[in-house]
Amino acid sequence: MQVAGIVLAGAFGLLVGGSGIGAGGLLAYGIVHARRPMIPVFVSAGTGTIAAFIWLEIFPESIRTGGLFMTLIGVLAGYALARKMDRLSHRVFIMTNNPGQERLLQSGMLLAFAVGLHNFPTGMALGSSLMGTPQIARHLSFAMVIHSVPEGLALGLPLALSKVRPSAILITAVMVAVPTGLGAGLGYVFGIVFPSILSFMLGVAIGTIIYVTFFEILSPAWKESGARRGAIGFLCGWALGLFMISIL
Repeated sequence: MQVAGIVLAGAFGLLVGGSGIGAGGLLAYGIVHARRPMIPVFVSAGTGTIAAFIWLEIFPESIRTGGLFMTLIGVLAGYALARKMDRLSHRVFIMTNNPGQERLLQSGMLLAFAVGLHNFPTGMALGSSLMGTPQIARHLSFAMVIHSVPEGLALGLPLALSKVRPSAILITAVMVAVPTGLGAGLGYVFGIVFPSILSFMLGVAIGTIIYVTFFEILSPAWKESGARRGAIGFLCGWALGLFMISIL
């Protein structure tokens, strides 16, 4: 097997994984310039879109890959890991003197970890299809780009609200895309092996995303906007997620 093919597969995975995240993140920086009362509604909408992808696409995909048991074990492990990392971040993650800004940065970093973890098995699927079925690889890469835009939006909103520079989201997009590139390279070489392990990894990503989006991002947004407006934003985001899933 040619080394060049492996490198190209990894580079393609890096491009696919980072483009949608970057686009969604830059969109988040545009949203924060909207009227202040509307920002929590946009945040709720972003989490609604993520929730739709989790429950209607990623969770069933994980069950199909390696079974319900390994998925649930992964979800519990991911939730516990995110909670532990959240508590640890309060002790060691000190970059600003603003507690609110600090909290948003913590949420953004935790979500970046979760998205990157989810991107590794997805990258393996892409690399495997590049090796055996290029037509499926084209469809899968398009789906991955579209799929990652709302993830980038949800990831970019906490960073944008914490007033870090837009270049930070581009750097974060590259970091989050690295697991996609690594997974694509490994998938190109070995194909998708050990479905139970992949299912466990997807479950860990699901559990981490659930903790971060619902407890670290959605809950503060609802407190600021009120439950009624927050619920409307969440449902609008869920509807957007359904629409995007349907066109894929």
